Amino acid sequence: MTIATLKTGDYSLEGFENKFVIERKGDLSEFSNNITQQRFHDELLRLEEFELPFIVLEFTMEDIYKFPQSTQIPPSKYKYIKITPQFIVKALLDIEVKYKTKIILAGKYGKEVASSLFKRVCEYYGQTKESS
Repeated sequence: MTIATLKTGDYSLEGFENKFVIERKGDLSEFSNNITQQRFHDELLRLEEFELPFIVLEFTMEDIYKFPQSTQIPPSKYKYIKITPQFIVKALLDIEVKYKTKIILAGKYGKEVASSLFKRVCEYYGQTKESS
């Protein structure tokens, strides 16, 4: 493992930095905030440059539909929240339709899913290189 700064995303594999990337979102409150910001949409456009772009979300669809109760947002702040579960689902589906980035709702298994993705990408590129 090498720790380095990536232009886009949070994780990649050495030698595959221009082909494979994982953007990680650790919790639903972070993601619900991100989807309203231009900076996140700019990142989605940068992810399009990769052959295999992924967003690993460390929450579940159940968490989305229980928003904001499923987050660490204090109940006293709920009345100020303008985002609804339906808006979050719409944003996810918009990403799926508009971009090639694959979204994985990994829940508490984000690290395990990322690790498995690393293995699958290595296997895929290993087979691709051998067959070319």
